[in-house]
Amino acid sequence: MTDMKRTHATVLRLILLLAVETIPVTTHAQPWNDIGEVVFTDGWISPMYTGKAERLTVQAQTSADGSQIRLVEPYSSADFSEIAGMPTEEWGAGCYVTFDISDPSWVRIVPSEAACLPAGVLGTSAQTIRPTSRGEYMHALGYSREAITDAALNSVYENLTITIPQAMVALGSETGAVTQSLGNTPVAVTIDISTASVQETEMASPNPIMTPEYFTLTGITVTPPLQPGIYIMRTGSVTKKTAVD
Repeated sequence: MTDMKRTHATVLRLILLLAVETIPVTTHAQPWNDIGEVVFTDGWISPMYTGKAERLTVQAQTSADGSQIRLVEPYSSADFSEIAGMPTEEWGAGCYVTFDISDPSWVRIVPSEAACLPAGVLGTSAQTIRPTSRGEYMHALGYSREAITDAALNSVYENLTITIPQAMVALGSETGAVTQSLGNTPVAVTIDISTASVQETEMASPNPIMTPEYFTLTGITVTPPLQPGIYIMRTGSVTKKTAVD
C-alpha cells in the first residue's frame, strides 16, 4: 500500500471513529404504543415566533419496554400552526422527537429531525431543525456527566414530566450542524405526560440496570477490569464517583 493510500485509510478510520463517538443515543427497534395527548412546552421553535416557550397539545407514544417517549409530529399539530400563523402540517410530517428515559436523572434526546421550515421562515432556504439541549451539546464537547449534572444542565424525568433545562437546536441537514441557542435567555422544554394513559410506575424505572457501569470523568464508557484512577460509577439511576487503586 502506498503512503497516500495509508494516509487515506487512516483518515477514513478517524472519521468513522468520530462519527460513532458523537452519536449520544439511538432508537430501539421495537413497537410503539399510543398513550394519547401530552402537554409539550416548546422551547425549540415557538420562541422564533413569540419570543417564549409555548404550550402545545400533541400526541405521544411510548416504546414497548417503557424506556423511551416520543412526540408524534409535534410541529404538524394544530396548536403549532396557530403559533406560526400559517399551516404547518407538512413541516414536521413523519417526524418525531424522542427521549430516552431509561435513566431518569440523565434523559437523552435521540438525534432526529423534528421539522423542516420552508424557505423564507429562517432565511432564503429551507432549514432543518434538530432539537437538542445545552447538556447534550456540552457532553458532545467532552464535558463529563458529573460536570453537567453539577451545573443543573442534565435533563430529567420526574413526576411524569421530562424537563430539558436549556433548549438548543441544530440547524441544517447534517447531525453535526452548528448548534445554537435561541435568544439571549435560556429556554426550558417540558413534556408533561400526566394526562396520557400511562402510569408512573410503568415508566419511571424501565428495565433498571443493576450491574454497575463505569465511565471516565469525560464520560467515556470503560469496561472492567479498570486501571487505577477515578471513575463515574452508575448503578441503575444512582451515579457516584469511585476510586480504583
